[in-house]
Amino acid sequence: MGVARLRLAGLLAAGLMTGPLAGSGAAQAQDPQALRAACITALKDTLDKPAKPETLDLCELAVAVNPPDAELKSWLAAALLRSGQEDRALEAFLTAAQAGYLDAQKTLGLMYLRQGRSGADVAQAAAWLRAVAEAGDSEVQNILGTLYLKGIGVAADPGEAAHWFRRATVSGNTDAQTNLAYLHLNGIGLPRDPAAAISLYRAAAKQGSPIAQTALGGIYIQGDGVERDVDEATRWFRLSAEQGWPPGQNNLGMLYLDGLGVERDLALAEQWIRRAAVAGHPHAQANLGQIYEKGLGIPQDTAQALAWYRRAAAQGHPGAAESVRRLGGTP
Repeated sequence: MGVARLRLAGLLAAGLMTGPLAGSGAAQAQDPQALRAACITALKDTLDKPAKPETLDLCELAVAVNPPDAELKSWLAAALLRSGQEDRALEAFLTAAQAGYLDAQKTLGLMYLRQGRSGADVAQAAAWLRAVAEAGDSEVQNILGTLYLKGIGVAADPGEAAHWFRRATVSGNTDAQTNLAYLHLNGIGLPRDPAAAISLYRAAAKQGSPIAQTALGGIYIQGDGVERDVDEATRWFRLSAEQGWPPGQNNLGMLYLDGLGVERDLALAEQWIRRAAVAGHPHAQANLGQIYEKGLGIPQDTAQALAWYRRAAAQGHPGAAESVRRLGGTP
């Protein structure tokens, strides 16, 4: 789950031009709507790259002659941000956000959250994101729920986290479904309810969420709230692994390693676990260390075992540091 990609749209900077733009034509320079249209058209041609200086000049002039236009200010702010002028972009987004433009409020909140230079920044992020969440944006509702769950920018409140996750699920947000399922499964912020968790995980998994697919596989392996079903667990782990989700890859690899739900295949076990380990998954790194230490399907290699155990230990994996010491190394 994590924070969503910034959706850019923006505002005004200091020192706006007041005279006609070279080459724009006097008639256009005196026509606010024509300038507005010209600015947006020019910016649409540079959505994935920095705006040209002349485009920024044009848009600053357009903003100057359309002062109440928060949407136009957001377009300018987005262009400033793409052009590396983050401070001016932040100022511009702030002005548009204060004028009530939701896209600017969302982007501003995400910028403050990403920067996180101080507690005040994160608190401002939460405040702006709450305004957008109240307006019904399910992506932001899920983010706000995460902030409440982790106590980022707000006092930790699992009940409030559950409230926002629940609101986001109404729109079918798979991240929110997965997060709310996690709360139900673990009794965080609301009563433990494995049946509700399974229902939510299944809904998100069917929509392709690799996180939910892995969680659902784990539930079937453990038989928590359902009859234990290794075949069903294998199916969900495989769907997750094939999407590149490291926990799903590690879990599928472990099934092959143990011959659980599938025919034992040490080569496939090593392949899936290695993919997850290379992606940085600490449990997979510890498992790959064990594969090297014991020579499971590959030549035994203590040096490689130590290297992978150390990587896992550096991420706090329980037992990995002890494995390093057992092999005569230092974590």
